Amino acid sequence: MDVRKKVLLVNDFEKGGGAEGVFQMTADLLSSSCDVFRYTAYKGFDDSGSNPLSYIYSKKHFRNIRDIVVKEDINIVHVHNFRWISPSVFQVHKWLKRHHHKSVKFILTAHDYLLACPNVAYGYYDKKNGFVKYPTDALPGSFLFKQMDQNGLKFSMLKKIQWYLAFKIFKLQNEIDQVITPSIFLKNILQLNCPKLPIEVIRNPISPEVLKIPMNMPQRKRLEGNFRLIYLGRVASEKGTDLLLKMLSELIDTIDFQLDIFGTGPLSEGIKLLIQNLGLNNHVSYKGFVSFEEIKTNFVNYDAFVMSSIWYENAPLSIVEAAINRLALITPNIGGMKELAELCGNAFLYELGDTRSLKKAINQAISSLNIEIENNTLKIRNIFSQETYINLLNECYS
Repeated sequence: MDVRKKVLLVNDFEKGGGAEGVFQMTADLLSSSCDVFRYTAYKGFDDSGSNPLSYIYSKKHFRNIRDIVVKEDINIVHVHNFRWISPSVFQVHKWLKRHHHKSVKFILTAHDYLLACPNVAYGYYDKKNGFVKYPTDALPGSFLFKQMDQNGLKFSMLKKIQWYLAFKIFKLQNEIDQVITPSIFLKNILQLNCPKLPIEVIRNPISPEVLKIPMNMPQRKRLEGNFRLIYLGRVASEKGTDLLLKMLSELIDTIDFQLDIFGTGPLSEGIKLLIQNLGLNNHVSYKGFVSFEEIKTNFVNYDAFVMSSIWYENAPLSIVEAAINRLALITPNIGGMKELAELCGNAFLYELGDTRSLKKAINQAISSLNIEIENNTLKIRNIFSQETYINLLNECYS
């Protein structure tokens, strides 16, 4: 008789964004084969906050996680996001090996670039250019004089101190037995910066709501009237929402389009004003927050899904959801956006900030509506299925 593994899942937040969704789904999927324990620092993004010393290294979370592992006789500690919990979670592994004399496997699902850079988006900020991405084919170099947080030097310094102490001084990355990434792109970046870490790609699973979408969704056909675009996600500077609107404002006279923006964020009010100032009132509508259930029923009203993130992303599942609904995919040709769009098919890529490139991508997407496109729905469902995810995860645990 197989003994059920005891798994402790660790994440900064209980709920919030995509990483939190994967964290909770992982716990639910594992519960049939493992005894699952969950540890989070905060309920949601709005609850976060700690003093500077605890942010750099939290003794509280170190003690809490250590005590759970010892008391419950945990076999696997599977960490997701840890910026607010602090890298002290990996110090637990060092303590266990030194004092507890028990083999506990520590696994990290990397949802961002924190192992490689103090900024989770793998870049920095400057006054002239805003967010600047690091190159993907070379090491970033020193972070010492770079601003790692858009909120100012104080927050930037905290991030740099946390990162340098954890990964340069204490070498806590050596306490990770296995790293999981949801994209090949993220794996390559982490391997460039951490060549000794074992890294495996396991795609994040799609949600049960997406699986309810019929397999035989018909291909979009070109209808009379404007080309219908949907933007779905956080409305923020790193998502390039403002940049997308500025580019689209230059296409009003050449392309008849309608863009609906679903999502909220720090730029919500600014986007409303920008739409007005750019003369886009007849072409762009800001919808704000809408439940996935409502969006799912409205996908049929659109021709294409558009993204505009200025950072690399790593595995945006909104691309997969749009592809299953057989929308054309219009995304920047960088990072996980490019990887997932090309994996799903019917992808039209453009250069960020290049209006002519965006125009070409939109026109190609419009033309594709008159061409029979292969239905990749079954392939996509298999790649991103919950069954595939949990099988690969159990292999990783063994």
